Amino acid sequence: MNRIRSTVPVSVAALLIVVLAFSAAEAFESPPVTEPVRDTNGTVVGQAEIAQLGELEDPKINESSGLAFSRRSEDIIWTHNDSGDGPFLYAFDLAGRSRGTFAVERAPAYDWEDMAACEIDGVAHLIAADIGDNKVARDFCTLYIVEEPEVGADISHTGKLSIVRRIDFQYEDGKHDAEAIAVDADGASIYLITKKSKKNLPCHLYQLDIPSESTTNPVTARIVCEVDIRKVVAMDISRDGSRMIVLTYDEALEFERAPDESWGTAIQKPPRQLPMPWRAQGESICYGPDNDTLYLTSENTPAPIWRVRTVPVSPAPAPAEENAEGAEPQPQH
Repeated sequence: MNRIRSTVPVSVAALLIVVLAFSAAEAFESPPVTEPVRDTNGTVVGQAEIAQLGELEDPKINESSGLAFSRRSEDIIWTHNDSGDGPFLYAFDLAGRSRGTFAVERAPAYDWEDMAACEIDGVAHLIAADIGDNKVARDFCTLYIVEEPEVGADISHTGKLSIVRRIDFQYEDGKHDAEAIAVDADGASIYLITKKSKKNLPCHLYQLDIPSESTTNPVTARIVCEVDIRKVVAMDISRDGSRMIVLTYDEALEFERAPDESWGTAIQKPPRQLPMPWRAQGESICYGPDNDTLYLTSENTPAPIWRVRTVPVSPAPAPAEENAEGAEPQPQH
């Protein structure tokens, strides 16, 4: 599959310089910038509105590495830090204001790299993915599932979360480093894409069915298909199950799935390349409730909160009709 390399839009980079002049404690929303959405051949197939909504207020969020939009609130996003922090989940609103810090009890944080939100049996849950393995040496990786706590609109909460299910797993074909997970719309399966493999072997999409209880022995993540994408750092699936976003250091690729189509088939089709704002080290992305809007943060501080919303392209005007001699028709008097 041919790829086009993502470039930083000059207008978006200029916008970043302007918004960074604001105080980090002050909520703001920059004017949106419209950039083209392209296919892998470079053809414009849509538009995206890009706007910075604010900066993350909590200084403890210094390596925002995963994002998940709340299933209990229309204006709360969850994140966690990369390796080096404890087992903490942080809530913030769409302006970046802190809304809570929660510790996941009895959950070591070896290398948390991504997270997801989903509903299991009608209850909102969060999944923290301890799947980083830079040295490709871990015997197994772990997913921690907790019930999503309620977070107030105006008060920053603190608390502890009990693990509902701990899932230790291994990959079907050996050890891998990964930084991206997503949960399918039905809440039954988790998907992962590996970041790199030993001896530069191909990366793959894996599927892991969510067990009904914690695992006492590692379960197996099965290969779905090979993917021609390198350095994947985040992914998500829209709530309606029709879209998958895959983020790398260079680009953001969106795959669309038809009804009754598998993700193994959908991810082999040519994706759309969405324009992304410049970030110091962008390794997180998630869909909002409307299935069209994406939210992004960045590692390092101050961490921005960006919104990328895809919008329809206005149809081109129909060409004027010509008469038999090739001239445009004259008005009738």
